[in-house]
Amino acid sequence: MKATHLSIGLGFILLLASCMQDKAKNGDVKTILFEDKYADLTEKMDFQFIQLETNDESLISMISSAQLIDDKLYLLDVYKKQEVLVFDTTGRYITKIAAKGNGPKEYVSLSGMYVNPESKEIVLADYKNKFLFYDMDSCHLKRTLHSSFCTYDFIQTDENRFVYTSIKGFEQLGKNKKQYVLITDSTEKVINYGFPLPFFTPYSTSLSGTECYCFDNQYFVYYHLVPDVYQIKSDKIVPAYRLAFESMEFPPVDFLQRASENKRDYTIDLEQSDYISAYALFETKEVYMAYLMHKRMPVIAFYDKQTQESYTFDLKAYYKSLQLNALLFPLGASDEYIIFKINLDDVESPNEIKNPELRKVVENRKEDDNYIIALGKWKRNS
Repeated sequence: MKATHLSIGLGFILLLASCMQDKAKNGDVKTILFEDKYADLTEKMDFQFIQLETNDESLISMISSAQLIDDKLYLLDVYKKQEVLVFDTTGRYITKIAAKGNGPKEYVSLSGMYVNPESKEIVLADYKNKFLFYDMDSCHLKRTLHSSFCTYDFIQTDENRFVYTSIKGFEQLGKNKKQYVLITDSTEKVINYGFPLPFFTPYSTSLSGTECYCFDNQYFVYYHLVPDVYQIKSDKIVPAYRLAFESMEFPPVDFLQRASENKRDYTIDLEQSDYISAYALFETKEVYMAYLMHKRMPVIAFYDKQTQESYTFDLKAYYKSLQLNALLFPLGASDEYIIFKINLDDVESPNEIKNPELRKVVENRKEDDNYIIALGKWKRNS
C-alpha cells in the first residue's frame, strides 16, 4: 500500500536502539538468518502459471500489490490507472473497481488496499483521508468512512481495528504526535501507538506495495531499513522476529543520520554504500522470502521454516536456479503461496523456456497481453 512513490519517516530507524535496550522487557526475539547458500529452486518450489485475461476492461498498467483470497486474485495499480482488478486463479477476468474522481463515492488518489476475508470487504485507502468499503465478491461500494488520520499504509485486523502508518505522524496525539504506527478501533478511538519519529525525510527506497501483512490470522508490520518485524496484537505492537543476512548488513542509525542531514536525499549515499538499501518481506506456512536491494542490485533470499535452512541469490544465481529463462518478482503472499509477476523481457521465443507449463502459456501469448502471474508454493519435506 505504499511503494517507491511513498515517503517514509527515516526517524523510525531509531526504534531499533530502544528495542535493543528494552530486550529484557520484551523477551528474546528470534533471528531469521539468511545464509549464503545456493539451492536448485526447481526442487524447492512448485509453480502455477496464470495468463491474465486480456480485454479492454481488464488491462493492467502496473501491479503494486496483490492478495489471493478464496481463489481470487485482487491486484492493485496505484501508479497509473488507480484501479483494483479481480481475476480467478485460471486468469479469467471477473470485475474491477475504477472510481477515481472527486465525488462522494469516489477516491482522489489510492494509497492502499486490504482485502479482509473476515468482513468479506475490499478496503481502499484514499490519500484524502477516506476509506471506501466494497463487497469482496461484487466489488459494489457498501460505504465510505472519512478518517481523521492521513495514512500511507494500513491494515484492518480481525478485531475490526485499524492499524495506520504515517510518515507525518498523527497530530491528534498532541505531544506524542511523532509516531509511525497508530492503532484505533472502527470509531477512530485511539487504542495505542508506537515507533516514535523524532525527524522526517521526504525520501524513500521502499520496494513493497505494503509493509503491513496478515499471516495465519496474525498481523505484522515492518520498515524497509530496519531488521525488526513487529506483531500487531489487540492493543499493542510487540517484536516478533529479526532478520539477518550472512554477508549483508542493515544501515546503522548514525550513517542514515549523517546521510540525511539538512534534509538531504539520503538514498543516494545509501544505494552507493555496502548496506542493504531496502527490503520487502513475504511469509507463507512453509517459508519466509526476502526481496532486497544491495548495491543497487536485487537479492532474493528464502528461509525454510521446517528445516531452518536458508538460501540467498544474486540476480544471476536466481535466474539460473529458477530454470525458467524468465525472472519472478514478488507482489504479495497468502498463507500458501507467494504471488509473483513474470518478467519475459529477455525471452525472444517460447522455445527458450525450459519449464513446459510456462512454455505452453507463453506459446499462446500475444505481445500486448496482460501479465502472467505465478503462484509459488514451497515444498514441504516429508
